[in-house]
Amino acid sequence: MQVIEITRLSKIELGLIDHLVEESLSQELQFFERLIREYRSGLNCFDQPDEILLKASVQGAVIGISGLNREPHLNDPYIGRLRHLLC
Repeated sequence: MQVIEITRLSKIELGLIDHLVEESLSQELQFFERLIREYRSGLNCFDQPDEILLKASVQGAVIGISGLNREPHLNDPYIGRLRHLLC
């Protein structure tokens, strides 16, 4: 069984998830494309209090990326939204 390592990202580096974007688009999913677009525009950088951006890796190869945002439609600091989860 392979070990999946989950680590925090401080930023999305160019090229880090290009293969995930391509794979998701080939399946007609736009999760990663939207993640990059929103990140580059500053709309969603996972940099607000209690937010986090994570990557999943196996033997150094990135196999997934996801982020946790505060739920924008509720005024409750204990409720978050898991974003762009696809592995």
